[in-house]
Amino acid sequence: MSNMNNLFQLLPSHHIDKRRWDACVEAADNGLIYADSRFLDTMADNWSGIIFDDYTAIMPLPWKKKWGIRYAYVPPFMQQLGVTGIIPEQATHELIKMINDFFLYGDLHLNFSNEQIANSFPFSRKRNNCIVQLHSSFETLLTSFSGDAERNLQKASRQSLNWQEGREEEAIDLYRNLIQYPGAPNEKTMDRFKTLFQQFSCTQQTFARCICDDDNKILAAMVGLKDGRRIYNLMNITTTEGRKKSANYFLFENLLKEWSGSQLFFDLEGSELPGVESFYRHWGGIWENYYHVHLNRLPLPIRWLKS
Repeated sequence: MSNMNNLFQLLPSHHIDKRRWDACVEAADNGLIYADSRFLDTMADNWSGIIFDDYTAIMPLPWKKKWGIRYAYVPPFMQQLGVTGIIPEQATHELIKMINDFFLYGDLHLNFSNEQIANSFPFSRKRNNCIVQLHSSFETLLTSFSGDAERNLQKASRQSLNWQEGREEEAIDLYRNLIQYPGAPNEKTMDRFKTLFQQFSCTQQTFARCICDDDNKILAAMVGLKDGRRIYNLMNITTTEGRKKSANYFLFENLLKEWSGSQLFFDLEGSELPGVESFYRHWGGIWENYYHVHLNRLPLPIRWLKS
C-alpha cells in the first residue's frame, strides 16, 4: 500500500488547482455539479479535497469546527459528493484512513457510484434519488406518466396557466418565504445561493421556469443548474393557489417537453419526504441510490451524547 499512499494528497481548498479539479469533475462519468469548485467555494463554510494520482480522481470534504473539533457536514443544496473519478479498489483502505484521520465526527453524502466506499464505513445507509432519462421524444416520455399525473394535467389544462422563463430572483425569494421548517435555508444560505446562481449563469448553466396566473403571479417554479450530463432540480416550489390548480404538474410537463430528446438526465434530487417522493414517482423516472455515511470517533463520553 505504500505506493498507493504516495498517490493521495489532502489539500485545503485554497491550495487546490481549481482548473484541474473542475476538469476531473467534467471528464468523469460520475462527475456531478455539486463537486464543481464554484459550488463548493460558495456553499461550503470550509472545504478541503483529497486528490488521487494527480487529479485522476478527487473527493471534496466540506467541514465546520465546533469546540475546536473539525467535523464533516453536508452543505445546503449539495446532495451528493464522494469520490469523483475512479480509484483502484485496493486504494479504498487508504482513502478511508485519510477521511477518518481528518474527521472525528460528522456526515458525508457519497455519490451514486460510491457504494463500495460507503460500505467500508461502520455506519452508512442508502438514500433515494430520482432521475428521468430525457433521450426519448416527449410522446414516449408521456407514456410513462402515472394515471394521477394525467388526471392532474387534465385539471391544469382547464385553468388559466402561463409558462414563463426567467424570474429567478422572485422564485428564489418565494422559495425562502414558503419553505419553513427546522433547518430550512436561512437568509445567509439563500444569499449564497443567489451568488452561486450568478456564477453559473456566466457559463450558461442555469435555468428558471415559472407557471403564472393571469395576474402574472407565480404559482409554481423551478430554479436549478445544468451540466453536460444532468439538469438539476435544486429548488421547486408551489404556492397554495398553485396546488389547487395543479400548477406544479403543468410545470413538470412543460419542463419534460422542453428537454425531451436531449442526451441529458433530469435529476429530480429525490426526497425523504413521502409527499415529495410520491410526486416524483409520477414522471416515469428511475431511482438510484446515493449513500449517507455517519462518522463518530469522538472520545467515549462525548460519543454517547452525539450518537
